[in-house]
Amino acid sequence: MIPRSLSFLILAAFVALPSCGGKTTKKAPLASTVSGTGPAETTGKIPPAPKPPIPNANQTVYVAKIVSSASGNPIGGARCMLLRNVPEPLFMRSPARRDVMWEYKTPRHGTAIATINHTPEEKKDMKYLLVTGPGFAPFITEAGEMIGGKTHEFTVRATITPQAKFIVRLPNGDRAKNAVCTMKLDEDAPVVDGKMATRGGGSGNVGTTERADDLGEVSFNRKPGTYRLEFNAETGKYRHYEKFVWSGTQDKPIEINLPAQSMKKPW
Repeated sequence: MIPRSLSFLILAAFVALPSCGGKTTKKAPLASTVSGTGPAETTGKIPPAPKPPIPNANQTVYVAKIVSSASGNPIGGARCMLLRNVPEPLFMRSPARRDVMWEYKTPRHGTAIATINHTPEEKKDMKYLLVTGPGFAPFITEAGEMIGGKTHEFTVRATITPQAKFIVRLPNGDRAKNAVCTMKLDEDAPVVDGKMATRGGGSGNVGTTERADDLGEVSFNRKPGTYRLEFNAETGKYRHYEKFVWSGTQDKPIEINLPAQSMKKPW
């Protein structure tokens, strides 16, 4: 059972597609769009996706089509993972390897197909599809239970938004690996270019905080607007605060130099 604290992370599998063999689930849509930034939306001539295999009595097949919510075109380069459990929000981009059953990066046709062989030790309960990757705000959806001979097919519609990249440095100049970084919409700020980013669209469905990687690099998918930045080292020291106007474009990552003495929170 999913804890209430994580229940907001779960988005439904959105559209049931025609079966390609075996039994196919049909799910009522709970949402038509999820937020995220696709590495590449396929335009022009779209290559056909392979035909899913027909599962036997000891297999379950999962078929996910990752498409743009605006155009319906497939998104290539999306990192898809089939998981046993829902990761904690801070580790959504890199879930525990013990929970990863299968992993795949979508080609230009945007379709991910997983054939999972049943094993005696594997629980047959609900599995989850995580879609993430460089330039892609992570989100997760129910993928379906493991049932022999069944094919779960669904379409995930993603909204493409700009990516803000940062490099976080400690007071001594070293990169701050695993820094805790927050980019939160400043609701009291004036609009940018006549339109303020909305919390429901571009801020992702896993909250406003990310962990920097081992090189102190972190990225956020955000619509243009004014944001509150809250960055600190993984130990909680060297707290940095500032208001940041995000135009939606950048030539290179923005460097954040953590102070030797933590700043007082200004809001």
